[in-house]
Amino acid sequence: MIKKSITHDECQKLLDCFYRCCRANKQFSEKFYETMFQMEPQIKVMFSGVNMNEQGRLLMIGIEYLLRSFSDDNTVSLIQLKRLGKKHDQRNLNVHPKYYKFWKESLIKTIEESDERWNEEIHDLWVRALDISIEEYLISHYE
Repeated sequence: MIKKSITHDECQKLLDCFYRCCRANKQFSEKFYETMFQMEPQIKVMFSGVNMNEQGRLLMIGIEYLLRSFSDDNTVSLIQLKRLGKKHDQRNLNVHPKYYKFWKESLIKTIEESDERWNEEIHDLWVRALDISIEEYLISHYE
């Protein structure tokens, strides 16, 4: 089970922020991938042949699982995050841990640009939640 370092109220703040972003920026996932590919062009190669509309849909679902993993009723989210971690490990998609910093930075930048209520507290909550989840569910699966 994930170490609880995001409280229920903090989790709700993150979910509220995410939903505001989804409402404010209908091209959220497209902007996220554009930002990430600009930060690290090598990542774009990893998406060659991928249906980016479907990938964007999966991104949004994955972010919601990540956030809901910190809630009290998190069983489904935890199962899905473990599955995502295995899917991205070296035996499957082989996403090297060095790329997750670009994922994190791109997500934070896209959220910041999409959320009219963005502030330092929200920034710090996202950083903490992403650091915990990336370590627990992605990097830990990569041997």
